[in-house]
Amino acid sequence: MIEYINLSGCLFLLDHYSDRRFFEEGEKIIRERFGIPVLGVLPFQPLNIDMEDSQSLDNYQQRLGSVKIKMGVIAYPGLSNYNDLDALMADSEIYVELIYAYRSLNDFDMVLLPGSKTVISDLQWLKKQGLFKELQCFNKAIFGLCGGYQMLCESLHDPDGLEYDGPIIESGLGYIDDIVIYQSPKILQCGYYQLFSHTAIKGYEIHSGRMGKYPLFNQTGRSSGTHVHGIFDDDIFRSDYFKSINNHYQGFAYGEYRESQIQAFINMVSENLDTATILQSLQDD
Repeated sequence: MIEYINLSGCLFLLDHYSDRRFFEEGEKIIRERFGIPVLGVLPFQPLNIDMEDSQSLDNYQQRLGSVKIKMGVIAYPGLSNYNDLDALMADSEIYVELIYAYRSLNDFDMVLLPGSKTVISDLQWLKKQGLFKELQCFNKAIFGLCGGYQMLCESLHDPDGLEYDGPIIESGLGYIDDIVIYQSPKILQCGYYQLFSHTAIKGYEIHSGRMGKYPLFNQTGRSSGTHVHGIFDDDIFRSDYFKSINNHYQGFAYGEYRESQIQAFINMVSENLDTATILQSLQDD
């Protein structure tokens, strides 16, 4: 349980394990004995969208149904752009497992290499963990996003030490016949992209690594990847990609799901929070 108290009143936030009934007597005591209004008791409700950091990953809850695909997500230390995982973790047909250390990848139907804020260091981490060799031997689908996309290349060159302690050349997984060169300025842009066989996929780029042959995306055999974040939010692309792995995959409307989750959270807060007292306090101030 977390408790927040200010001059206007108290607000209690329940954790995973607290029982709302235990607060009823306490609310009465606070109101009657101390004359402090209780603004509300908000129950814990996981909101598995717009994940921002490792704590978001640690607290997500999947809504699994009839699982069609088992996905391993490599959670290297520099993992970034966590919200790329939102649509995947919300998908009842996809079981997502985060991989923090060495393990066999044979049980997975596909592996995702997500974004990284320290690409070369995370590539070295893969090698130290033994996951690099696992990925090279993996004979099923691999998808790379931004930094993970760069790891799929033959080599990564950082001549000016932009993203490392000094100049370095690091060998990549070798799935893509291209090299990555880190240069300034960083590419920062968003919009609609033509990726793979799809047009008008909404996304954004944020990377210093540049690839000469495949600057935006590549598909070679069982490996695919792109520099564009947000690609799995697109229902059509997501459905087509996962159907290529398992043709029984059906897909879902992520945008509708996301809005319903936000509205459900708003409704929960409205039902449990004394908004009238809060608004009145703001007016009095």
